[in-house]
Amino acid sequence: MAFNNGFPVGYPQMVYPQQYPYNNMQTAQMPVANQQNMMTPPTIHAEIVQVDDESAVDRYPLAAGASQMFMTKDEGHVIVKTMYANGQYNKVCYDKREQQQAEAPHYVTWEELENRLAELNPKPKRKMEEKENEPV
Repeated sequence: MAFNNGFPVGYPQMVYPQQYPYNNMQTAQMPVANQQNMMTPPTIHAEIVQVDDESAVDRYPLAAGASQMFMTKDEGHVIVKTMYANGQYNKVCYDKREQQQAEAPHYVTWEELENRLAELNPKPKRKMEEKENEPV
């Protein structure tokens, strides 16, 4: 019988870990984990049913615990219907149309504010002129 390092030829040999140098704190450096342990995310295949309007989604039969995605023919809405065991269902509707942006707000300057306040509550200028002309 042939021997290799003290083991028979067909016997799997024990692999010893590589020696890593120690740093100043006498702690061993650990090797980086390999990338093979990473899990791939599951792939989800969804069937989308095309409907005329939202009322067709209400009439569409579903089994308890099932969810179904719908899209209107004009592609304006995506609707997800989920059926519960008690016969009730939940319907979530997503509007695909672009949202209209609101107009930029108009900022009022101090001058415009003072002019508007003066229009609403006019003060007699006579009193102001009399105070300026009074001797000190």
